[in-house]
Parts: sequence; structure tokens; C-alpha cells
Amino acid sequence: MTFTNVDVEGTKTDVVYLICIIGYLVLLAGIAIWKSRDVKDQSDFAVAGRTLSPWMMICTMLAVWIGTGSIVGNAEQTYESGMAAMLLPLGTLAGMALLSLIAARARTVEATTVPEIIERRFGATARNLSMLSLVIAYMVIVSYQFNAGGAVLEVIVGDKEPTPVGVGHPLTRKQLTDGSLHYEYNPEWTGTARFTLRSDTKTRSAESHSIDLLHVLKASSDGGAVGLSSAANQQQRVERFQFQRDSLKGTQFIVTEIPDRGTVTVISPILTARFATMIAAAFIITYAAVAGLMSLAWMDLVTGSIIMLTMVIAFPIYWFKAGGWEGIEAAFVADGRAAHTDLWGVYSPTQLINYILPVFLLV
Repeated sequence: MTFTNVDVEGTKTDVVYLICIIGYLVLLAGIAIWKSRDVKDQSDFAVAGRTLSPWMMICTMLAVWIGTGSIVGNAEQTYESGMAAMLLPLGTLAGMALLSLIAARARTVEATTVPEIIERRFGATARNLSMLSLVIAYMVIVSYQFNAGGAVLEVIVGDKEPTPVGVGHPLTRKQLTDGSLHYEYNPEWTGTARFTLRSDTKTRSAESHSIDLLHVLKASSDGGAVGLSSAANQQQRVERFQFQRDSLKGTQFIVTEIPDRGTVTVISPILTARFATMIAAAFIITYAAVAGLMSLAWMDLVTGSIIMLTMVIAFPIYWFKAGGWEGIEAAFVADGRAAHTDLWGVYSPTQLINYILPVFLLV
């Protein structure tokens, strides 16, 4: 049975996104090459020769704080945790307050890094400690920026052609839990189709996991599946399904039973998450290394201006569309997430430190 593509419009949209991203990256590369000619010494590279205007500085700080981490990471935390995610920017606010107190004096010091300034006041030991804390903070911050960039590339580039799944077909835990599996069948057929697999392990006895595939996917007692989406296309219906992550033991699995009606396929991304992240990391590192703040500041000027403009326009629109605070509370209750209005008690002290300290040190 031939696999039916049920998301043609989505594919067209992905191509548009991909073209926009490639164009944006080409623009970044052009700016980096152009500004690299102005870099003559360490001061030009690290602090753009101290020639940035106040507006460029504001845009640079905005682009640093409101990047992929905020757009992807904080948005996800807000969706999962609710109003408690409003505590996440506290590190940035505290850092800005502290920076405003010391900025004037710091600019009078002929230094290009914070550890240099600390060394002149407190000595080499303090410099080394501050440098260590900055390295740790930047490793955390840059890592999730790399991951976010890789996630965007993985989604936008798209998927490979569907691969039919038969008995003996190997599948990974990720494929079983991220919605890569699809079941295609004739919607006029009624009945139950079973999909079974076993863990492929040499360290313990293999465990079997099964789910029943129906027209509307339902969880079975021994495996647990979650139906994600379905769409009819002429005579065929395609259902996307997945196993619950906590129901699987192991990382590699072998298919032992497939439905006798319809076809099960697995759809994998063209770029794996790891490879996409490596591409994003390579580009970001190269771009920053070519001209330093000289190139970053000019791109941040555009990015920061767009961020401020869209925030000013979007916030009142979505606030009134949501019905204000009362509408937000009602939506949480209707969605079964009444606790999302809680501000305190959602994050533990350790979690708050983990989220707040890195961005505070970034400032």
C-alpha cells in the first residue's frame, strides 16, 4: 500500500522557512566578512573599538538576552510550568541592575574583559575564579543555543521518504516516542491491528511492548500509545502514533508483529538532531570568530529593533485576545492546568539557581 502524504501545505511552508533561514545566514556571513576588515586589534574584536552608539548597545543586549534560548527554551518552560516561568528573567534583571551601578566606572578602565577588571581590583586569584564562572555559564548558555538552532534546522529541512516497517525492523527509542511512526489504512475497515516489538538487548531478557492501532488510536494495557494526529485523503487514512516514553525499557528495539491490514512506516528527519546541532554550532562559532563584536553588533541592531517593535505590537494584541488576566485563568482551568497560575512553589531552589545564575553571569 502506498504511503499518502497528508501535509502538502506544510511542506510548502517548510520550504519558505528554509529559504528565509538560508537567506538570513548568508546575510550574517556577508556582514561578518565585511566587518572583519575593520578589526585591527583585540579592542576592535572584543568591544568593537568602543565605538557603539547607545541604541546599538541596547539592541545588542536585547539580542543577547532574547535569543533562541528565550524563544524556544523559555517558551517551552512557560507552556509546561505556567506563570512560574515569569521568575526566569530575574537573573537578567538583577544583572542589569548591577551592571548599571558599575558600568560608568568599568568604562574608565582600559580593559576588554570582566576578569581583567576584577584582577586589577582583587588580584589574579579573583580573576581566575571569575573566568572559571564565566566559562561555566557560557558553556550552559551556548549549549542550549546550539541545541535550539539545531532543532530549528531539523524541523525546517524536513523528513526523508517514509520507510515501510516490517517484522525484524530495528527501531530506536527516539523513533518510538517522537511521533515518527505512521499507520496507513482504509478508513472503511473496522477492527484492531496490533503492533508489537521487543527490546534488543544483550544484558537482560528482552521485554515485549504492544499497542493496538484503531481508527482513533487508544492506549492499550501493556504498552501505551498516544495518538497525535490524523487526516483523511481519498481512500486512505494516515495516523501518527507513539509509545509513551516511560513504558519502554531499553534504547534499541526489534519489531515482532505488524498489522495484517494497512502499512506501518517510519519517517526520519533528513538532518538528525545531532548533525543539525553540529551545523548550527559550526556556523555560530565561525561567525563570532571572524569579526567578534564588530559583526555581531550590526546584526544585533536589526535583530534588536525587530524584537522591540514586535513586542510593542504583539503584547497588547494577544493580551486582549486572551481576555486579559481573567481570560488567561479561565483558559488554564478549561485546559486542566489551573496550577499554571501559581507563581511560587513550582520550581525548587536548585532549579531556580540553575535557570537564573547563568543569565546573571552572562550580563
